[in-house]
Amino acid sequence: MDSWIDSYVGEWKDAAGNRLSIRKITDETARVTFLVAPGNAPIVRHWYHDRSSVDMPARYYPAHGPELIVELWEEGKGFALELCYEIRASSRRAKILALNLSNPRPRVFSAWERAG
Repeated sequence: MDSWIDSYVGEWKDAAGNRLSIRKITDETARVTFLVAPGNAPIVRHWYHDRSSVDMPARYYPAHGPELIVELWEEGKGFALELCYEIRASSRRAKILALNLSNPRPRVFSAWERAG
């Protein structure tokens, strides 16, 4: 593994069947696609000129921690999703926890496991 961002790369799904697809661009950037179940269709981000949830920019800041920050709007607008990678020692299964960063009190609102 060249960069911690490599931990995030791949296909992920949550308990509801929603999917995240994470593709590495550089050691500090990625593109994230969010698809909603059923049907695996992207959502329309009405707050962002009706752009779909395909190829959203994401950044890993190695100096600040292992999280991958997905921009849901224009970068710096404060509407972002923080993905936190972890491995459960008991099951050796990787998981991504999604945190809502726009909330003053961040909370976990979804958990994703490797698809497939």
